[in-house]
Amino acid sequence: MALSKPEDTGIDGTVADHAYAVLGTLERNGEKYVKVRNPWGEHEPGRGRDDGIFLLPIGQFLKAFSTVALGAPPAP
Repeated sequence: MALSKPEDTGIDGTVADHAYAVLGTLERNGEKYVKVRNPWGEHEPGRGRDDGIFLLPIGQFLKAFSTVALGAPPAP
């Protein structure tokens, strides 16, 4: 889970003071990205499929999000 900053995130298509799911990370052509999903299923930057899923370069992610929390699934 990542929480966007309470003020304007500086990234069109993202919502301030809102929780997003972090789906993973990847690297393309030497640049690192964070794969994020808006649980509303919409409002992503760029020309996405309007499923809420988008990639942010790591630098933009760090500027737009103030908190990242990791959790483990419950034990069986």
